[in-house]
Amino acid sequence: MPDLIVKTFEDRQVRIQDKHGEFWFSGKDVCPVLGMINYKDALSRLPDDEKAKVGITDPSNGQQRWITIISEPGLYRLIFTSRKPEAERFKRWVFHEVLPSIRKTGKYEIAPPIKFIPI
Repeated sequence: MPDLIVKTFEDRQVRIQDKHGEFWFSGKDVCPVLGMINYKDALSRLPDDEKAKVGITDPSNGQQRWITIISEPGLYRLIFTSRKPEAERFKRWVFHEVLPSIRKTGKYEIAPPIKFIPI
């Protein structure tokens, strides 16, 4: 996946691909964050124009494998279908932090912790 952005939500990594200025999210990463156990079933319900298969190279063995990525509208569709607490936390993170940051700056960064110097 070219232009891959890897972000961490709570303790889980979410891979995001920038495809010509549009952000596509790894379906396999997003579904567990939303409390969706059967990610293949959840992704199968998305319209075809909101998902795509892309080949990635596994860094551990160099083999190519296919993953499903979902568009930003597909991400919203999945988020809105889940009412689980983990989905609500993820929804807030995406809507209030990740997407506004990417749109404003082209990236999402976590600020370094503030160091306090004793007086």
